[in-house]
Amino acid sequence: AVFVGANCTPAVTGATGCVQDYTLADLLLGYKVPGIKGTTVQLDVENLFDTSYQSFPGVPVVGRMALVRVKFDF
Repeated sequence: AVFVGANCTPAVTGATGCVQDYTLADLLLGYKVPGIKGTTVQLDVENLFDTSYQSFPGVPVVGRMALVRVKFDF
């Protein structure tokens, strides 16, 4: 089914659940660990500047998310 939110046109008074426009910046860094062949440590930061946004009507507001991973290639 298609998700339909509130009608967000200026003519509608009292409309709630409208999604505002937003711009995000992400960052992905990787570092090859010396001495351990095929090992990489990665840092992934989504929404780098912690801009609060809502991607769909009715869902929670989202902020920054960071993830650290160790990757082994063999």
